[in-house]
Amino acid sequence: MAKTDTEATIEELLEQRTQYEQWLAKLDSSGDKAPPAVRERVRGDYETRLVKIMEELRGRGAAIGEELERHHASQAELDRKRRAAEEALAEAEVRHSVGEYTQDEWKQVSEQSRIEIEQLRSAELVIV
Repeated sequence: MAKTDTEATIEELLEQRTQYEQWLAKLDSSGDKAPPAVRERVRGDYETRLVKIMEELRGRGAAIGEELERHHASQAELDRKRRAAEEALAEAEVRHSVGEYTQDEWKQVSEQSRIEIEQLRSAELVIV
């Protein structure tokens, strides 16, 4: 027995779609043993089931697309933050090299920046 649409995974939905398509093809190629009204009733049932499966797949596709867009937006934001942190580190290095920052200030700023960059890189890996 088939699962309900809410319980079915995409793979299961694809399998069901294939099954209905195969049954419809066999129905077309099978002999005419059953009365036409029975064959049309069976055809209608399979076509109705197939339409429901296709609608469920389209709905799942839309949900997956929305989720993918959210991931892309999160990735873009993390990329922006990482680039900003890398630029801040580079700026601090320049300021240290010209003497604005002492060795202790540079050490503190660079360590904080490196930690932030690593955290952002780790977060990027989780999203991918």
